[in-house]
Amino acid sequence: MEEPRKRLGNDDVWLELARTRADSWQITADWSAWLTADFTADLSAAEVVDFAARMLAHLRAPSGGRFSAAVTPGRNNPLTLKAESVGDGFAFFVRLTPNGDDDLCHLQMEIDPITTSELRETFSALHAALVVCPPEPLGQTAVVSAGSARGGGSWRRCTASVVRSGLRRGLVGKR
Repeated sequence: MEEPRKRLGNDDVWLELARTRADSWQITADWSAWLTADFTADLSAAEVVDFAARMLAHLRAPSGGRFSAAVTPGRNNPLTLKAESVGDGFAFFVRLTPNGDDDLCHLQMEIDPITTSELRETFSALHAALVVCPPEPLGQTAVVSAGSARGGGSWRRCTASVVRSGLRRGLVGKR
């Protein structure tokens, strides 16, 4: 049986949030196979449902401007997405912090624009998979992804950084 998950990005740059157990999620990111992050975060289904709901609220807002959403509001937040409106979608600035809100050990990267309709579909499916399914055992759930089949477009610049030897506890650099 497959656990709920969401994936943003394309084959070169992507971020995935996948449930591994009731209150455990695997956060994985890859930047052109040069820099990766892969770590476990203790997140309740309620926290992820709330995150998906906040993302959906921003995506449904008519303004189409910038917004930011953290998975959890506390100091143990492993993931923050900052969205920048680009054309008919949003590009994301991703900040991963395997040690919680940590300025010394984090990964930052950009994900090319994804259409707003595709993002709404992705976060709606994640939200529905968690609201419908009890924590254990999980019933049928959705695997969702966004951005994987998009064309290149002109907004192609990607950056990544690991600050101050942040290659511990899940951050792995490749050369």
